[in-house]
Amino acid sequence: MPWWRLIALLAAVVVLAVSAVVSTQASRAEAAGACGSSCEGISGDPKTLAQQLGQFVAAGTFRATAGGAGNTNDLYRNEILPIANGGPTPGCQVDTRVLQTMVIVVKRFGSLQINDLNRECPTMSHPYTCAQNESSLHCIDPSVALDFGSVGGQTVQGSNGRTQELLNFLDTFVPRGTQAGQVQCRSAMSFTNITRQFDDTCNHQHIDFSSVTTPLAIGQSSYATTPAVGFATNTGELWTWTGTAGTLGYGTGTKLGVAANTSPSVETSGDTTAAAFNSTNGSLYTWTGKAGTTGFGADAKVGMRAGTSPAIARMPNGQYAVAFQASDGGLWTWTGAPGTTGYAAPAKVGMKDGTSPSITVVGTKAAVAFQANTGALWTWTGDPGTTGGATSTTEGMASGTSPAITTIGSKVAVAFNSGSGLWTWSGTPATIGGGSSTKLGIWPGSSPSITTVGSNVAVAFQASGGGSLYTWTGQPDTVGFGASTSLGMKDGTTPSITTVGSNVAIAFEANSGSLYTWTGAPATTGFGADSRLGMAPTAGPSIG
Repeated sequence: MPWWRLIALLAAVVVLAVSAVVSTQASRAEAAGACGSSCEGISGDPKTLAQQLGQFVAAGTFRATAGGAGNTNDLYRNEILPIANGGPTPGCQVDTRVLQTMVIVVKRFGSLQINDLNRECPTMSHPYTCAQNESSLHCIDPSVALDFGSVGGQTVQGSNGRTQELLNFLDTFVPRGTQAGQVQCRSAMSFTNITRQFDDTCNHQHIDFSSVTTPLAIGQSSYATTPAVGFATNTGELWTWTGTAGTLGYGTGTKLGVAANTSPSVETSGDTTAAAFNSTNGSLYTWTGKAGTTGFGADAKVGMRAGTSPAIARMPNGQYAVAFQASDGGLWTWTGAPGTTGYAAPAKVGMKDGTSPSITVVGTKAAVAFQANTGALWTWTGDPGTTGGATSTTEGMASGTSPAITTIGSKVAVAFNSGSGLWTWSGTPATIGGGSSTKLGIWPGSSPSITTVGSNVAVAFQASGGGSLYTWTGQPDTVGFGASTSLGMKDGTTPSITTVGSNVAIAFEANSGSLYTWTGAPATTGFGADSRLGMAPTAGPSIG
Protein backbone atom coordinates (compact mmCIF):
# COMPACT_ATOMS: atom_id res chain seq x y z
CA MET A 1 0.00 0.00 0.00
CA PRO A 2 1.46 3.45 -0.91
CA TRP A 3 2.56 5.36 2.15
CA TRP A 4 0.32 8.36 1.47
CA ARG A 5 -2.78 6.13 1.29
CA LEU A 6 -1.73 4.46 4.55
CA ILE A 7 -1.41 7.86 6.22
CA ALA A 8 -4.91 8.85 5.04
CA LEU A 9 -6.39 5.65 6.46
CA LEU A 10 -4.49 5.97 9.74
CA ALA A 11 -5.68 9.54 10.11
CA ALA A 12 -9.30 8.42 9.93
CA VAL A 13 -8.70 5.72 12.53
CA VAL A 14 -6.89 8.07 14.88
CA VAL A 15 -9.71 10.63 14.74
CA LEU A 16 -12.15 7.90 15.76
CA ALA A 17 -10.04 6.15 18.38
CA VAL A 18 -7.62 8.57 20.02
CA SER A 19 -9.12 11.22 22.25
CA ALA A 20 -6.18 13.61 21.97
CA VAL A 21 -6.66 13.90 18.23
CA VAL A 22 -10.43 14.39 18.27
CA SER A 23 -10.10 17.98 19.46
CA THR A 24 -7.54 19.09 16.85
CA GLN A 25 -9.44 18.86 13.58
CA ALA A 26 -8.57 21.63 11.10
CA SER A 27 -10.77 24.69 10.84
CA ARG A 28 -12.45 26.05 7.73
CA ALA A 29 -9.99 26.68 4.91
CA GLU A 30 -8.87 30.18 4.04
CA ALA A 31 -9.01 30.99 0.31
CA ALA A 32 -5.54 31.48 -1.19
CA GLY A 33 -6.88 33.99 -3.67
CA ALA A 34 -10.08 35.31 -5.14
CA CYS A 35 -12.23 32.55 -6.57
CA GLY A 36 -14.60 35.25 -7.78
CA SER A 37 -18.10 34.86 -9.19
CA SER A 38 -17.54 31.20 -10.04
CA CYS A 39 -17.77 30.40 -6.33
CA GLU A 40 -20.90 32.44 -5.71
CA GLY A 41 -24.27 30.77 -5.22
CA ILE A 42 -22.84 27.26 -4.94
CA SER A 43 -25.31 24.95 -3.25
CA GLY A 44 -24.49 22.68 -0.32
CA ASP A 45 -27.17 20.17 -1.41
CA PRO A 46 -25.89 17.18 -3.45
CA LYS A 47 -29.20 16.76 -5.32
CA THR A 48 -29.16 20.42 -6.44
CA LEU A 49 -25.51 20.17 -7.51
CA ALA A 50 -26.11 16.94 -9.44
CA GLN A 51 -29.10 18.49 -11.21
CA GLN A 52 -26.94 21.47 -12.16
CA LEU A 53 -24.34 19.11 -13.64
CA GLY A 54 -27.18 17.45 -15.56
CA GLN A 55 -28.05 20.83 -17.05
CA PHE A 56 -24.42 21.18 -18.10
CA VAL A 57 -24.60 17.72 -19.73
CA ALA A 58 -27.68 18.78 -21.69
CA ALA A 59 -25.85 21.94 -22.78
CA GLY A 60 -22.81 19.94 -23.88
CA THR A 61 -20.47 21.57 -21.37
CA PHE A 62 -19.96 18.65 -18.96
CA ARG A 63 -18.98 15.05 -19.57
CA ALA A 64 -17.93 12.34 -17.11
CA THR A 65 -16.68 9.15 -18.76
CA ALA A 66 -14.48 6.55 -17.08
CA GLY A 67 -10.98 6.67 -18.58
CA GLY A 68 -11.99 9.61 -20.77
CA ALA A 69 -12.49 7.43 -23.86
CA GLY A 70 -15.57 8.07 -25.96
CA ASN A 71 -18.65 9.95 -24.81
CA THR A 72 -20.55 7.31 -22.86
CA ASN A 73 -21.00 9.55 -19.80
CA ASP A 74 -21.02 6.38 -17.70
CA LEU A 75 -19.65 8.15 -14.62
CA TYR A 76 -22.40 10.73 -14.89
CA ARG A 77 -25.17 8.18 -15.49
CA ASN A 78 -24.12 5.85 -12.66
CA GLU A 79 -22.69 8.16 -10.02
CA ILE A 80 -24.19 11.63 -10.52
CA LEU A 81 -27.60 11.16 -12.17
CA PRO A 82 -28.98 8.98 -9.30
CA ILE A 83 -28.09 11.77 -6.89
CA ALA A 84 -29.97 14.25 -9.10
CA ASN A 85 -32.99 11.91 -9.02
CA GLY A 86 -32.93 11.79 -5.21
CA GLY A 87 -31.90 8.13 -4.91
CA PRO A 88 -28.10 7.81 -4.77
CA THR A 89 -26.89 4.29 -5.48
CA PRO A 90 -25.16 2.58 -2.52
CA GLY A 91 -21.43 2.33 -3.23
CA CYS A 92 -21.63 5.05 -5.91
CA GLN A 93 -21.69 8.13 -3.69
CA VAL A 94 -19.80 11.34 -4.43
CA ASP A 95 -18.55 13.76 -1.78
CA THR A 96 -20.40 17.09 -1.84
CA ARG A 97 -17.11 18.97 -2.24
CA VAL A 98 -16.36 16.99 -5.41
CA LEU A 99 -19.76 17.90 -6.87
CA GLN A 100 -19.21 21.54 -5.90
CA THR A 101 -15.76 21.58 -7.46
CA MET A 102 -17.08 20.28 -10.77
CA VAL A 103 -19.83 22.92 -10.87
CA ILE A 104 -17.34 25.68 -10.01
CA VAL A 105 -14.87 24.58 -12.71
CA VAL A 106 -17.60 24.52 -15.38
CA LYS A 107 -18.67 28.03 -14.34
CA ARG A 108 -15.07 29.27 -14.47
CA PHE A 109 -13.79 27.60 -17.66
CA GLY A 110 -16.99 26.94 -19.63
CA SER A 111 -16.64 23.17 -19.98
CA LEU A 112 -15.24 20.14 -18.18
CA GLN A 113 -14.46 16.49 -18.84
CA ILE A 114 -14.00 14.15 -15.84
CA ASN A 115 -12.17 10.83 -16.32
CA ASP A 116 -12.57 9.18 -12.91
CA LEU A 117 -14.61 9.45 -9.71
CA ASN A 118 -15.74 6.47 -7.56
CA ARG A 119 -14.29 3.14 -8.67
CA GLU A 120 -16.25 1.36 -5.94
CA CYS A 121 -19.50 1.94 -7.87
CA PRO A 122 -20.87 -1.55 -8.66
CA THR A 123 -23.33 -0.55 -11.39
CA MET A 124 -20.71 0.18 -14.06
CA SER A 125 -17.45 -1.16 -15.46
CA HIS A 126 -14.25 0.70 -14.66
CA PRO A 127 -11.10 0.53 -16.82
CA TYR A 128 -9.09 0.73 -13.59
CA THR A 129 -10.62 -1.27 -10.74
CA CYS A 130 -10.21 -1.31 -6.99
CA ALA A 131 -9.27 -5.00 -7.27
CA GLN A 132 -6.26 -3.94 -9.33
CA ASN A 133 -5.27 -1.20 -6.87
CA GLU A 134 -7.23 -1.30 -3.62
CA SER A 135 -5.17 1.57 -2.19
CA SER A 136 -6.31 3.98 -4.90
CA LEU A 137 -7.82 7.17 -3.53
CA HIS A 138 -10.66 6.60 -6.02
CA CYS A 139 -11.65 3.54 -3.94
CA ILE A 140 -13.23 5.57 -1.14
CA ASP A 141 -17.00 5.83 -0.91
CA PRO A 142 -18.23 8.60 -1.05
CA SER A 143 -15.68 9.57 -3.69
CA VAL A 144 -13.26 12.23 -2.47
CA ALA A 145 -11.09 12.12 -5.61
CA LEU A 146 -11.61 13.34 -9.17
CA ASP A 147 -9.51 13.17 -12.33
CA PHE A 148 -9.75 16.09 -14.75
CA GLY A 149 -9.42 15.13 -18.44
CA SER A 150 -10.04 18.45 -20.13
CA VAL A 151 -10.94 21.93 -18.94
CA GLY A 152 -12.35 24.68 -21.14
CA GLY A 153 -11.84 22.49 -24.22
CA GLN A 154 -8.13 21.91 -23.51
CA THR A 155 -6.57 18.67 -22.32
CA VAL A 156 -4.99 18.69 -18.88
CA GLN A 157 -2.22 16.16 -18.25
CA GLY A 158 -0.26 17.54 -15.33
CA SER A 159 2.15 19.88 -17.07
CA ASN A 160 0.67 22.20 -19.69
CA GLY A 161 -0.48 25.78 -19.25
CA ARG A 162 -4.13 24.85 -18.76
CA THR A 163 -3.16 22.38 -16.03
CA GLN A 164 -1.23 25.10 -14.20
CA GLU A 165 -4.14 27.52 -14.62
CA LEU A 166 -6.54 24.90 -13.23
CA LEU A 167 -4.35 24.12 -10.20
CA ASN A 168 -3.84 27.77 -9.36
CA PHE A 169 -7.60 28.33 -9.55
CA LEU A 170 -8.42 25.30 -7.44
CA ASP A 171 -5.97 26.49 -4.80
CA THR A 172 -8.15 29.56 -4.22
CA PHE A 173 -11.04 27.57 -2.74
CA VAL A 174 -10.09 23.95 -1.92
CA PRO A 175 -9.53 23.19 1.79
CA ARG A 176 -6.02 23.24 3.17
CA GLY A 177 -4.72 19.68 3.01
CA THR A 178 -5.95 18.97 -0.54
CA GLN A 179 -3.68 16.67 -2.61
CA ALA A 180 -2.72 16.88 -6.30
CA GLY A 181 -1.09 14.27 -8.51
CA GLN A 182 1.27 14.49 -11.51
CA VAL A 183 4.02 16.34 -9.61
CA GLN A 184 6.72 14.66 -11.74
CA CYS A 185 5.02 15.85 -14.94
CA ARG A 186 5.58 19.59 -14.42
CA SER A 187 8.07 22.14 -13.22
CA ALA A 188 7.91 22.90 -9.51
CA MET A 189 4.73 24.70 -8.40
CA SER A 190 3.88 25.79 -4.85
CA PHE A 191 0.42 26.29 -3.41
CA THR A 192 -1.29 27.44 -0.24
CA ASN A 193 -4.12 24.94 0.17
CA ILE A 194 -2.82 22.11 -2.01
CA THR A 195 -0.29 20.95 0.55
CA ARG A 196 0.88 17.64 -0.93
CA GLN A 197 1.77 16.62 -4.49
CA PHE A 198 2.67 13.11 -5.66
CA ASP A 199 3.61 11.14 -8.78
CA ASP A 200 0.84 9.97 -11.10
CA THR A 201 0.48 9.18 -14.81
CA CYS A 202 0.78 12.23 -17.07
CA ASN A 203 -2.51 11.84 -18.94
CA HIS A 204 -4.90 13.70 -16.57
CA GLN A 205 -4.87 15.90 -13.46
CA HIS A 206 -5.76 14.25 -10.14
CA ILE A 207 -7.17 16.13 -7.11
CA ASP A 208 -8.45 14.62 -3.85
CA PHE A 209 -9.75 15.58 -0.41
CA SER A 210 -8.85 12.25 1.25
CA SER A 211 -6.79 13.83 4.04
CA VAL A 212 -9.11 16.69 4.95
CA THR A 213 -12.72 16.94 6.17
CA THR A 214 -13.17 20.72 5.98
CA PRO A 215 -15.44 22.22 3.29
CA LEU A 216 -14.54 24.38 0.32
CA ALA A 217 -13.75 28.01 1.13
CA ILE A 218 -16.72 29.39 -0.78
CA GLY A 219 -18.57 31.19 2.01
CA GLN A 220 -20.84 30.13 4.86
CA SER A 221 -23.98 31.00 2.90
CA SER A 222 -23.42 27.99 0.66
CA TYR A 223 -23.88 25.72 3.66
CA ALA A 224 -26.61 27.67 5.47
CA THR A 225 -29.47 25.39 4.43
CA THR A 226 -27.84 22.19 5.67
CA PRO A 227 -28.75 20.81 9.10
CA ALA A 228 -26.28 20.69 11.97
CA VAL A 229 -25.48 17.79 14.27
CA GLY A 230 -24.58 18.09 17.94
CA PHE A 231 -22.96 15.17 19.75
CA ALA A 232 -20.61 14.20 22.55
CA THR A 233 -17.27 12.90 21.29
CA ASN A 234 -15.32 10.04 22.77
CA THR A 235 -13.58 12.67 24.92
CA GLY A 236 -16.93 13.88 26.37
CA GLU A 237 -16.70 17.22 24.56
CA LEU A 238 -19.64 18.87 22.79
CA TRP A 239 -18.94 18.96 19.06
CA THR A 240 -21.02 20.29 16.20
CA TRP A 241 -20.91 18.83 12.69
CA THR A 242 -22.09 20.41 9.45
CA GLY A 243 -22.44 19.23 5.91
CA THR A 244 -24.97 17.43 3.78
CA ALA A 245 -26.33 14.29 5.39
CA GLY A 246 -24.88 11.18 3.79
CA THR A 247 -21.48 12.82 3.25
CA LEU A 248 -18.29 13.13 5.30
CA GLY A 249 -18.97 16.73 6.39
CA TYR A 250 -16.79 18.23 9.11
CA GLY A 251 -16.95 18.96 12.83
CA THR A 252 -15.33 21.10 15.51
CA GLY A 253 -15.26 21.05 19.30
CA THR A 254 -16.87 23.71 21.48
CA LYS A 255 -14.49 23.14 24.43
CA LEU A 256 -17.54 22.40 26.62
CA GLY A 257 -18.10 19.11 28.42
CA VAL A 258 -21.25 16.99 28.15
CA ALA A 259 -22.39 14.87 31.09
CA ALA A 260 -21.84 11.13 30.67
CA ASN A 261 -24.64 9.11 29.06
CA THR A 262 -26.49 12.21 27.84
CA SER A 263 -27.04 13.86 24.47
CA PRO A 264 -27.24 17.49 23.34
CA SER A 265 -30.18 18.89 21.40
CA VAL A 266 -29.68 21.27 18.46
CA GLU A 267 -31.77 23.50 16.23
CA THR A 268 -30.50 25.56 13.29
CA SER A 269 -31.99 28.84 12.09
CA GLY A 270 -30.31 30.40 9.08
CA ASP A 271 -26.58 29.89 9.53
CA THR A 272 -26.71 29.80 13.34
CA THR A 273 -27.17 26.71 15.47
CA ALA A 274 -28.41 26.63 19.07
CA ALA A 275 -27.74 23.72 21.42
CA ALA A 276 -28.88 22.68 24.89
CA PHE A 277 -27.09 20.01 26.92
CA ASN A 278 -26.53 18.55 30.35
CA SER A 279 -23.12 19.86 31.37
CA THR A 280 -20.46 17.94 33.26
CA ASN A 281 -21.26 20.15 36.28
CA GLY A 282 -24.83 18.80 36.29
CA SER A 283 -26.36 22.06 35.08
CA LEU A 284 -28.36 22.93 31.97
CA TYR A 285 -26.13 24.73 29.45
CA THR A 286 -27.01 26.42 26.17
CA TRP A 287 -24.61 27.12 23.26
CA THR A 288 -24.81 29.10 20.04
CA GLY A 289 -22.68 29.60 16.94
CA LYS A 290 -22.20 28.41 13.38
CA ALA A 291 -22.03 24.64 13.28
CA GLY A 292 -18.45 23.52 12.86
CA THR A 293 -17.10 26.43 14.93
CA THR A 294 -16.25 26.83 18.63
CA GLY A 295 -19.16 29.24 19.31
CA PHE A 296 -19.92 30.06 22.93
CA GLY A 297 -22.06 28.71 25.76
CA ALA A 298 -23.47 29.69 29.14
CA ASP A 299 -24.70 28.02 32.30
CA ALA A 300 -28.46 28.34 32.83
CA LYS A 301 -27.78 27.83 36.56
CA VAL A 302 -30.44 25.18 37.04
CA GLY A 303 -29.60 21.58 37.84
CA MET A 304 -30.48 18.63 35.61
CA ARG A 305 -31.21 15.05 36.58
CA ALA A 306 -28.16 12.82 36.01
CA GLY A 307 -28.34 10.74 32.83
CA THR A 308 -31.05 12.89 31.19
CA SER A 309 -30.95 15.12 28.12
CA PRO A 310 -32.75 18.38 27.29
CA ALA A 311 -34.66 19.32 24.12
CA ILE A 312 -34.54 22.72 22.38
CA ALA A 313 -36.87 24.56 19.98
CA ARG A 314 -36.95 28.07 18.50
CA MET A 315 -40.02 30.12 19.42
CA PRO A 316 -41.77 32.50 16.96
CA ASN A 317 -40.44 35.53 18.88
CA GLY A 318 -36.85 34.48 18.15
CA GLN A 319 -36.19 33.24 21.69
CA TYR A 320 -35.57 29.58 22.44
CA ALA A 321 -37.37 27.10 24.67
CA VAL A 322 -35.77 24.13 26.39
CA ALA A 323 -37.58 21.26 28.13
CA PHE A 324 -35.63 19.14 30.60
CA GLN A 325 -35.86 16.93 33.67
CA ALA A 326 -34.55 19.02 36.55
CA SER A 327 -32.53 17.67 39.45
CA ASP A 328 -35.77 17.46 41.48
CA GLY A 329 -37.14 14.89 38.99
CA GLY A 330 -39.79 17.20 37.59
CA LEU A 331 -40.40 18.60 34.11
CA TRP A 332 -39.03 22.15 33.75
CA THR A 333 -38.92 24.57 30.84
CA TRP A 334 -36.35 27.28 30.13
CA THR A 335 -36.54 30.33 27.87
CA GLY A 336 -34.04 32.87 26.62
CA ALA A 337 -31.32 33.46 24.06
CA PRO A 338 -28.90 30.54 23.73
CA GLY A 339 -25.54 31.31 25.28
CA THR A 340 -27.18 33.29 28.10
CA THR A 341 -28.49 32.38 31.58
CA GLY A 342 -32.15 32.82 30.59
CA TYR A 343 -34.97 31.80 32.93
CA ALA A 344 -36.42 28.42 33.97
CA ALA A 345 -39.54 27.31 35.86
CA PRO A 346 -41.12 24.00 36.91
CA ALA A 347 -44.19 22.54 35.17
CA LYS A 348 -45.09 20.93 38.51
CA VAL A 349 -45.42 17.43 37.10
CA GLY A 350 -43.04 14.54 37.80
CA MET A 351 -41.05 12.64 35.20
CA LYS A 352 -39.90 9.04 35.14
CA ASP A 353 -36.37 8.99 36.49
CA GLY A 354 -33.70 8.86 33.79
CA THR A 355 -36.00 9.84 30.90
CA SER A 356 -35.88 12.93 28.71
CA PRO A 357 -38.61 15.17 27.22
CA SER A 358 -39.07 16.33 23.63
CA ILE A 359 -40.25 19.78 22.54
CA THR A 360 -41.91 21.45 19.56
CA VAL A 361 -43.85 24.66 18.85
CA VAL A 362 -47.59 24.92 18.07
CA GLY A 363 -48.65 28.46 17.21
CA THR A 364 -47.07 30.67 19.86
CA LYS A 365 -46.85 27.98 22.54
CA ALA A 366 -44.35 25.26 23.33
CA ALA A 367 -45.53 21.64 23.43
CA VAL A 368 -43.67 18.89 25.26
CA ALA A 369 -43.98 15.11 25.32
CA PHE A 370 -42.53 13.15 28.24
CA GLN A 371 -42.81 9.97 30.28
CA ALA A 372 -44.41 10.87 33.59
CA ASN A 373 -43.44 9.24 36.87
CA THR A 374 -46.50 7.00 36.41
CA GLY A 375 -44.91 5.45 33.31
CA ALA A 376 -47.54 6.96 30.98
CA LEU A 377 -47.02 9.28 28.02
CA TRP A 378 -47.97 12.85 28.92
CA THR A 379 -48.04 16.07 26.91
CA TRP A 380 -47.61 19.62 28.20
CA THR A 381 -48.24 23.02 26.62
CA GLY A 382 -47.73 26.63 27.57
CA ASP A 383 -45.29 29.51 27.42
CA PRO A 384 -41.79 28.29 28.24
CA GLY A 385 -40.69 29.34 31.70
CA THR A 386 -44.25 29.00 33.08
CA THR A 387 -46.20 26.20 34.77
CA GLY A 388 -48.43 25.60 31.73
CA GLY A 389 -50.73 22.58 31.71
CA ALA A 390 -50.17 18.84 31.26
CA THR A 391 -52.40 15.79 30.74
CA SER A 392 -51.88 12.05 30.47
CA THR A 393 -52.57 10.35 27.14
CA THR A 394 -53.15 7.14 29.16
CA GLU A 395 -50.73 5.37 26.79
CA GLY A 396 -48.09 3.28 28.54
CA MET A 397 -44.41 3.61 27.71
CA ALA A 398 -41.46 1.24 28.02
CA SER A 399 -39.66 2.01 31.27
CA GLY A 400 -36.67 4.29 30.91
CA THR A 401 -37.49 5.40 27.34
CA SER A 402 -38.29 8.86 26.01
CA PRO A 403 -40.88 10.04 23.46
CA ALA A 404 -40.36 12.36 20.48
CA ILE A 405 -42.76 15.11 19.38
CA THR A 406 -43.39 17.11 16.18
CA THR A 407 -45.98 19.63 15.02
CA ILE A 408 -48.48 18.56 12.34
CA GLY A 409 -50.98 21.29 11.51
CA SER A 410 -52.54 22.62 14.71
CA LYS A 411 -51.85 19.35 16.56
CA VAL A 412 -48.83 17.34 17.54
CA ALA A 413 -47.65 13.81 16.77
CA VAL A 414 -45.61 11.72 19.17
CA ALA A 415 -43.56 8.57 18.55
CA PHE A 416 -42.70 6.34 21.49
CA ASN A 417 -41.60 2.90 22.60
CA SER A 418 -44.68 1.28 24.12
CA GLY A 419 -42.79 -1.73 25.41
CA SER A 420 -44.46 -3.88 22.75
CA GLY A 421 -43.22 -1.93 19.71
CA LEU A 422 -43.14 1.46 18.01
CA TRP A 423 -46.32 3.50 18.54
CA THR A 424 -47.46 6.91 17.33
CA TRP A 425 -49.95 9.26 18.99
CA SER A 426 -51.73 12.35 17.74
CA GLY A 427 -53.82 15.08 19.33
CA THR A 428 -53.95 18.58 20.72
CA PRO A 429 -51.23 19.09 23.36
CA ALA A 430 -52.40 18.40 26.93
CA THR A 431 -55.34 16.22 25.79
CA ILE A 432 -55.85 12.45 25.79
CA GLY A 433 -55.67 12.18 21.97
CA GLY A 434 -55.23 8.74 20.44
CA GLY A 435 -52.38 6.35 19.72
CA SER A 436 -51.81 3.04 17.92
CA SER A 437 -49.14 0.55 17.00
CA THR A 438 -47.09 0.65 13.79
CA LYS A 439 -46.64 -3.12 14.19
CA LEU A 440 -42.86 -2.63 14.05
CA GLY A 441 -40.48 -3.78 16.76
CA ILE A 442 -38.14 -1.30 18.43
CA TRP A 443 -34.91 -2.17 20.24
CA PRO A 444 -35.52 -2.74 23.96
CA GLY A 445 -34.77 0.38 25.99
CA SER A 446 -34.29 2.60 22.93
CA SER A 447 -36.29 5.67 21.91
CA PRO A 448 -37.44 6.98 18.50
CA SER A 449 -37.20 10.40 16.84
CA ILE A 450 -39.92 12.10 14.76
CA THR A 451 -40.30 14.89 12.18
CA THR A 452 -43.03 16.21 9.86
CA VAL A 453 -42.71 15.70 6.09
CA GLY A 454 -45.54 17.34 4.16
CA SER A 455 -48.84 15.99 5.53
CA ASN A 456 -47.20 12.91 7.07
CA VAL A 457 -44.70 12.25 9.81
CA ALA A 458 -41.47 10.28 9.60
CA VAL A 459 -39.86 8.34 12.44
CA ALA A 460 -36.31 7.05 12.86
CA PHE A 461 -35.61 4.25 15.33
CA GLN A 462 -33.41 1.28 16.11
CA ALA A 463 -35.29 -1.83 15.07
CA SER A 464 -35.52 -4.92 17.23
CA GLY A 465 -33.77 -8.05 16.08
CA GLY A 466 -30.81 -6.91 13.99
CA GLY A 467 -30.56 -3.47 15.57
CA SER A 468 -30.39 -1.58 12.28
CA LEU A 469 -31.63 1.94 11.63
CA TYR A 470 -35.25 1.94 10.42
CA THR A 471 -37.46 4.70 9.11
CA TRP A 472 -41.25 4.77 9.20
CA THR A 473 -43.74 7.12 7.59
CA GLY A 474 -47.49 7.71 7.56
CA GLN A 475 -50.23 9.56 9.37
CA PRO A 476 -49.80 9.46 13.15
CA ASP A 477 -52.02 6.94 14.95
CA THR A 478 -51.97 4.64 11.90
CA VAL A 479 -49.97 1.55 10.92
CA GLY A 480 -48.08 3.36 8.12
CA PHE A 481 -45.06 1.55 6.70
CA GLY A 482 -41.35 1.30 7.39
CA ALA A 483 -38.10 0.04 5.91
CA SER A 484 -34.57 -0.77 6.99
CA THR A 485 -31.63 1.37 5.92
CA SER A 486 -29.37 -1.69 6.35
CA LEU A 487 -27.07 0.37 8.59
CA GLY A 488 -26.17 -0.95 12.01
CA MET A 489 -26.66 1.15 15.15
CA LYS A 490 -24.96 1.04 18.52
CA ASP A 491 -27.16 -1.05 20.79
CA GLY A 492 -29.70 0.94 22.78
CA THR A 493 -28.92 4.33 21.22
CA THR A 494 -31.38 6.85 19.79
CA PRO A 495 -31.18 8.36 16.29
CA SER A 496 -32.26 11.91 15.47
CA ILE A 497 -34.29 12.93 12.41
CA THR A 498 -35.07 16.23 10.69
CA THR A 499 -36.79 17.29 7.47
CA VAL A 500 -34.77 18.43 4.44
CA GLY A 501 -37.11 19.38 1.59
CA SER A 502 -39.21 16.33 0.74
CA ASN A 503 -36.64 14.00 2.29
CA VAL A 504 -35.26 13.47 5.78
CA ALA A 505 -31.79 13.56 7.30
CA ILE A 506 -30.80 11.35 10.23
CA ALA A 507 -27.82 11.37 12.58
CA PHE A 508 -27.03 8.27 14.63
CA GLU A 509 -24.26 6.39 16.40
CA ALA A 510 -23.21 3.47 14.23
CA ASN A 511 -22.27 0.09 15.68
CA SER A 512 -18.64 1.12 15.08
CA GLY A 513 -19.04 3.96 17.62
CA SER A 514 -18.75 6.60 14.89
CA LEU A 515 -21.17 9.40 14.02
CA TYR A 516 -23.08 8.55 10.84
CA THR A 517 -25.54 10.64 8.84
CA TRP A 518 -28.19 9.26 6.47
CA THR A 519 -30.53 10.86 3.94
CA GLY A 520 -33.37 9.78 1.71
CA ALA A 521 -37.13 9.51 1.52
CA PRO A 522 -38.56 7.96 4.70
CA ALA A 523 -39.23 4.21 4.53
CA THR A 524 -36.56 3.73 1.83
CA THR A 525 -32.99 2.39 1.94
CA GLY A 526 -31.52 5.86 1.26
CA PHE A 527 -27.80 6.19 1.87
CA GLY A 528 -25.50 7.03 4.75
CA ALA A 529 -21.90 8.00 5.38
CA ASP A 530 -19.36 7.85 8.18
CA SER A 531 -18.23 11.24 9.54
CA ARG A 532 -15.09 9.52 10.88
CA LEU A 533 -15.71 11.17 14.25
CA GLY A 534 -15.88 9.01 17.36
CA MET A 535 -18.85 9.35 19.71
CA ALA A 536 -19.21 8.76 23.43
CA PRO A 537 -21.53 5.84 24.25
CA THR A 538 -24.55 8.09 24.78
CA ALA A 539 -28.23 8.15 23.92
CA GLY A 540 -27.26 9.45 20.46
CA PRO A 541 -26.62 12.68 18.52
CA SER A 542 -29.08 15.43 17.59
CA ILE A 543 -29.70 16.85 14.11
CA GLY A 544 -31.61 20.00 13.31
